[in-house]
Amino acid sequence: MSDPIYLALIDDDEAVLDALRAAAAQPTHCPKGAAKGACSFSRWPPSRNHSVAIVAVFFARNYPSTIFSPWMLAQHFYGLFEHNELRSCGGVVVSNLKLGSANLGNFLTSPNHRGRGLAGAVASTLIHDLEAEGLYTFVLATTEEDVPARRTYERLGFHVVETRPQVDVCAPGL
Repeated sequence: MSDPIYLALIDDDEAVLDALRAAAAQPTHCPKGAAKGACSFSRWPPSRNHSVAIVAVFFARNYPSTIFSPWMLAQHFYGLFEHNELRSCGGVVVSNLKLGSANLGNFLTSPNHRGRGLAGAVASTLIHDLEAEGLYTFVLATTEEDVPARRTYERLGFHVVETRPQVDVCAPGL
């Protein structure tokens, strides 16, 4: 496993902001080529057990080694659906309105639907909505080997601000 890379998007680049606003201004925020009416977004409130089940099943089915916890839906968390099926999701890990910043994460796309811009659509929708609430600095992490994720984030205006060593810790006998 390679070291994590930390990326940031700070709203001081008007060209990047204009591109994000243009993408978010589209009525559905769905990727190009999506069939009309086949794509929709949902923002989940944390209290809905049905929403928790949908995301938990998505994680278990597509990313069994990735931990899902209902707390992940406590802040902004979005899912992109096609034909009523969750295809991609992501959200806020932690935010601070006083500082105007948010750590974004948990971006996952169904392996059968990668390469279609779904994660970028989720991220741009999320960022647009967070900006409307007064947040303007966004940070997230990925790994060097996850080149598609890095490219997606870079297209949205993120740039590498730090690389840290990866430290994996597990209990003896595991």
